[in-house]
Amino acid sequence: MKQVIELIVKSLVENPDKVVLEDIVDGDNVTVKVKVADGDMGRVIGKGGATVTAIRTILKNCNSRDGKRYFIQIGDEVRAPRKEVQNASY
Repeated sequence: MKQVIELIVKSLVENPDKVVLEDIVDGDNVTVKVKVADGDMGRVIGKGGATVTAIRTILKNCNSRDGKRYFIQIGDEVRAPRKEVQNASY
């Protein structure tokens, strides 16, 4: 999976030699931290986050193949965990 992320990110940036990926493993969860040159950050994130959202969608759809869940973190971004909605009454 890391190779897929690397291929996608390197194809988006102007400085593919400056792309660095780091795996952070926590049980079955693997966060791939991606660092790119400052000028390439916008290319990876995309307008309104569209590009990184598309990459996350690809990861979400590929997660079940090896039993691990993959996440991507761009640079030093910190994403708040999603809130689970339980027993919501409308």
